[in-house]
Amino acid sequence: MNGLSGPDYFGTGTFFRRRIFYGAPSSFIEPEIEELNPDNFVERSIKNLSILELAHHVAGCNYENQTNWGSKIGFRYGSLVEDYYTGYRLHCEGWKSVYCNPERASFLCEMPLSLNDSLTQTKRWALGLLEVSFSKHSPLVFGIRFLGPLQAHCYIYYALGPLMSFPVAVYACLPQIALLNNFSVFPKVWDPWFFLFIFLFLGAYGQDCLEFVLARGTILRWWSDQRMWLIRSLSSDLFGSLEHIINHLGIATRGFEVTSKVVDNEQNKSVDYGFSENPKGRKYGLLDFSDAYCKFWGHSISIVHSALISLEFRAASTVPMLASSSKANA
Repeated sequence: MNGLSGPDYFGTGTFFRRRIFYGAPSSFIEPEIEELNPDNFVERSIKNLSILELAHHVAGCNYENQTNWGSKIGFRYGSLVEDYYTGYRLHCEGWKSVYCNPERASFLCEMPLSLNDSLTQTKRWALGLLEVSFSKHSPLVFGIRFLGPLQAHCYIYYALGPLMSFPVAVYACLPQIALLNNFSVFPKVWDPWFFLFIFLFLGAYGQDCLEFVLARGTILRWWSDQRMWLIRSLSSDLFGSLEHIINHLGIATRGFEVTSKVVDNEQNKSVDYGFSENPKGRKYGLLDFSDAYCKFWGHSISIVHSALISLEFRAASTVPMLASSSKANA
């Protein structure tokens, strides 16, 4: 994507120039505080009292009130995936990004260590991505208008990615149902279509594996990534999509679940969610997945239950109104 506006700009490892937070390349929006000007050079020590007072003021909860921060300048608010939304809006304003991959890792990040915390985080991502997809700044309309169809396609891929969980869920259940009914959904070995099926299957997975290895990955990590993608599709992405639909219908309200990223020595012992070379980790990975999946099912059932209670309450509240109106007509 370097020939267009550059690669997608979100996630860990993105580095922003201070200037891009204050308007488009052709227009500059002055910050409310002069010291926050991107061209301002601070010569005083960071321990200076005035510097510390300004830092506390900017970090306060009331700093953004009645300002352009979060709407026209700075990180864009209004989505649970603020990094994706900010990078997307900056590209729409005309800024360009450049891919840099040095030998030594330039950025390190904190990430959840348990599978349950990881699925909680990815469910929040799924909900935030769908919020952007069906907003007035949707990549399907707003993005194509300002970025063009090719550059916008990259953001559309991630924005609508959680909806892939529905066909994945069907694909995961359909073969078992067909097997119980003595019906095959795949071509038989002697069927001529079998060779086309094998060609597409091996070609798609072979290309994906090759690209993963060329990007300094390993075969084992690629296989773990495939399994994690399937786990996410059948749990966090699926439940995030269902929660977005329920919220969009006005049946329930959106909540915010904080992801725990506390470093735990016990969790560090079970490396890579149980998908590492350590055979002991595989047992923990299966148990963590079972526990997380049950919790997610329980969470989704509670959402549906609250939605049904809300609908029942609305129906019950309309009955007296209908009865009183009928008496008045009589």
